[in-house]
Amino acid sequence: DNSGQIRATLSIAGPEEERELGFINQQENCIADLGFRGFFSTELADQTELELGATYVYHQNNFLFSEDSTPILEGDYTASETELFANYRVFPATGLTLELGSRLNYFSGNSNWYFAPRFNAYYQASPQFNLKAALGKQYQFVREITYENRLGQALNFFVLSQPGEIPIGA
Repeated sequence: DNSGQIRATLSIAGPEEERELGFINQQENCIADLGFRGFFSTELADQTELELGATYVYHQNNFLFSEDSTPILEGDYTASETELFANYRVFPATGLTLELGSRLNYFSGNSNWYFAPRFNAYYQASPQFNLKAALGKQYQFVREITYENRLGQALNFFVLSQPGEIPIGA
């Protein structure tokens, strides 16, 4: 939960009248996730492994950015992610691991499927020195937005992607 309010008022008293000038910056941001992950891993042959699994995450998100009584951005969203995944690992030499994997993601926020392949390589040259390399496609259904208010303060908020409003990150 990331909520708060900035309220400033300036009172000016003159000989005939008193004036008040003021503004309010309001922020509310709450995102809650509930999920599970299950997988099965097996050794296929000498020096190879296969991992198969699934992940499910339910997201609930509400947010409000406003200046005075004008909402700048607001939303109350729910969506779920379902992910099926497979990873194939090979250990071709001492200290070397190669991994080829893929993810198939379903996002209920726009009812679309997303394919995300990936490749990882790990090499342990010595107990103190490891090399790692990775290549893959990732999708971000929960995005971070930075909003700068009129006081110049940068405020970071997490929001759930929504078609036509908040794009899915890739």
